[in-house]
Amino acid sequence: MTGADPHWFVPAGVASTMAVLLAIIFLAAATTKASNPSATATEFRQLGLPASGLLARLVPPVELMTGLALLTAPRVGAELAIALLLIFTAIIVATVRSGRRVSCGCLGALSSQPVSILTIARNVGLLAMALMASTTTTLTVPDGPSAMAAISAVLLVVLAFQLVGLRRDIGRIWSVELAGEGGRTSNPSTPDRKGIPA
Repeated sequence: MTGADPHWFVPAGVASTMAVLLAIIFLAAATTKASNPSATATEFRQLGLPASGLLARLVPPVELMTGLALLTAPRVGAELAIALLLIFTAIIVATVRSGRRVSCGCLGALSSQPVSILTIARNVGLLAMALMASTTTTLTVPDGPSAMAAISAVLLVVLAFQLVGLRRDIGRIWSVELAGEGGRTSNPSTPDRKGIPA
């Protein structure tokens, strides 16, 4: 196997699956931004971007073009995705370092959480997907194991982000405390005398 063959480390089926998943993400991002340009412009302004109104009109078509390219010319689409993700990630890193708590507006109304280290990590994951997608020039139907491996990996990463976000927001991931027990301070072994006449 020669070094020029990009498929020695990423099976074509996995690369194709990543391209399709990324296409869905970019098409969703473009649609949600375009559906409410004023909100998109506001989020871009909060991020400190110049000409936020113009960007709110330009970014959705670029994301739409990227999503469609991922489905028709995966390598070209993946390269566009990598360029956009690098720009978006640089903006998010600068925002996180500034200490401002604003939404990235990445998915329009679907993403209202303030940017954080999790947002950066998510974009790094998307960059990894784009790099894998860039190893194929045409979409191929993946075999069962390749599709399951790719989708399972993405779902596990999404689950990990959700759990970390939950831990950050409420201070724990899992609790066996039952509803209404938060304020009880009595010994659990002491019978509840509520309703028993004195």
